[in-house]
Amino acid sequence: MLFYALEDLALMKNKSIHHWLIVAICCGLSAASIGICFNSLGVFFTPVSAELGVGIGAFALHVTVSNLLIGLFSIIGMKLVKKYHFRTMVSLGILMAGGATMSMSLGHNIWDFYLLGAVRGIGCSFFALVIITYVIGNWFEEKHGFAVGLTLSFSGLSGAFFSPMLSYLITQVGWRYTYLITGICIIVLALPGTLLLLEPQPEKRHLLPYGGKMIDKTVQPAKAATAGKVEFFSISFIAMALFATLVPAITGITQHFPGYVESLGSTAAVGAMMISAAMIGNIIFKLLIGLLSDKIGPINACSVMISVNLLSLILLMVTNPVENQPILLASAFLFGTTYAVGAVGTSLVTRHVFGVEQYAAVYPYISICIAVGSATSLTITGLLYDLFGTYQFSLIGGIVFGGLSLLILAGLKAWRPAPIPIRFVAVQSPE
Repeated sequence: MLFYALEDLALMKNKSIHHWLIVAICCGLSAASIGICFNSLGVFFTPVSAELGVGIGAFALHVTVSNLLIGLFSIIGMKLVKKYHFRTMVSLGILMAGGATMSMSLGHNIWDFYLLGAVRGIGCSFFALVIITYVIGNWFEEKHGFAVGLTLSFSGLSGAFFSPMLSYLITQVGWRYTYLITGICIIVLALPGTLLLLEPQPEKRHLLPYGGKMIDKTVQPAKAATAGKVEFFSISFIAMALFATLVPAITGITQHFPGYVESLGSTAAVGAMMISAAMIGNIIFKLLIGLLSDKIGPINACSVMISVNLLSLILLMVTNPVENQPILLASAFLFGTTYAVGAVGTSLVTRHVFGVEQYAAVYPYISICIAVGSATSLTITGLLYDLFGTYQFSLIGGIVFGGLSLLILAGLKAWRPAPIPIRFVAVQSPE
């Protein structure tokens, strides 16, 4: 028996087309759970709130509810997909999110959308950021940063594609039919690949992680026993949680670009171009941070991106939007680094600091911090403007947060605990 088990292990490949098929499936999950469910929903705010007779802010709150619940339920979602059949649980989440979105076509009051937004958020927790990075982390040792960056860049690509498409459909067939189409798109992008090929570990397909090597799982049994336990009061966890809250806490500035330039004498059209520039930066820098992470390490890669973001904030503060539009657009493009650090960088740093085996236990809690930071960012930016009559304080706050984030990264580099350097290789008999 032992001979045949070792023979099976020897035949396991660590580089194959199946590894990249998993990436393609996760790109679909990213496009559906983040690109559509959150990045593209702003087109519904004006027409739906007008028909319901409520304010845009009151209607937009249902997206905030979804954002918060996707973070809160990621912990439960991770436990359920590991305890029960993985593809079944992920598929149920996809159907919940798609079904809730389609059901919004029947909404007649604001409470319908709050309820369905909550259901959509819970559903997304089974196939969004935490699950995606968990799967990619298991499947890739080499090129891990590139694989994560590529996968999550599809959230930006999806948002860039679906936002104008859904806006056009609303003008042609109305928002109710468009919600139906949106829900169908979520299911079509995410469900087929999940049902056919998605697996949480390569060993279930008789493969090794990409570029990975076989390691005896008895190397460090004492440390292996601690995997899955989260030390909430450790310096590393507290620092990581604070970092994950600070980084996305400035993402709301992007949506205020039109108001910012108008307050300085320019037009909302210039602000809209700035948003587009930031979204292009979102896509490009997510790919770039993954490549940088593979070359210089995730902490150094995030430090570079945050430094670029600090430069963009300084340029935004000192640039006259009427006289220097090219510099303003370049600043907005560079501001897209904040999305790369929040979505990709935080995941890579968490895995680097806590190790592969501990990642699945720690990251769901870190994702709650990301959700809180991003969910409150838009509102806090608006409140600061209402209070002071200028956006300068939000930009100054962004610079302060960026400086603190760099200090935290330096601390994490120094305090990093020794991760569990083992890979469990399960040998299964062919089905």
